[in-house]
Amino acid sequence: MENLEIYNSLKSVSPQFLKTITAGRLKGMSDIKPQWRILKITEKFGPCGFGWKLQNVSFEYVTKDNEIVCNCRLEFLYKVGEEWSSPIPGTGGSKFSTVESKGVYVSDEAEKMAMTDAVSVATKFLGLASDIYMGYGGKYESKEPDKKNITQLKLLKHGTKAWDQLTERVSKGETITKEELKKFFDLKEVEKELETLNIF
Repeated sequence: MENLEIYNSLKSVSPQFLKTITAGRLKGMSDIKPQWRILKITEKFGPCGFGWKLQNVSFEYVTKDNEIVCNCRLEFLYKVGEEWSSPIPGTGGSKFSTVESKGVYVSDEAEKMAMTDAVSVATKFLGLASDIYMGYGGKYESKEPDKKNITQLKLLKHGTKAWDQLTERVSKGETITKEELKKFFDLKEVEKELETLNIF
């Protein structure tokens, strides 16, 4: 087997499997849909339990101030021919309880999310989604609109369905024309400003 055979077969991610992060410190960036990872490693190695598997999965809850984090540790193994690989370690984490303005929020999916994170870390060693982590889009690359679209968004009104739809389109890199905006918003007050900025 060539050194980069597995790596190159797993590195690319189609845009349809990326999702925009809508909250938290990574808001505005993109992440990979978790099921895509399962799809890719199953395509490459075979069904779970036969071509790849997890072992020594463990969870640890760590308290910091008034919040609790769930950490997951596991080992990922895959099969080439009749031979199983050495265990590949993966670690991940997710908040179990978070202090919010309305009180303490407890997540009943903390272990699942921590485990998903740990699988993503382990499979990075094989090159899974490496294009994303190398900076070709994804979780660690901002998907902020360009200057033109940022200016457009500042002129819109928050809290409407049209705003949400246009924001989503702009986050995907689409350009919204003034004619389209006129269908949803009264732009008379800012039309001269728009012409001055020449952003359309």
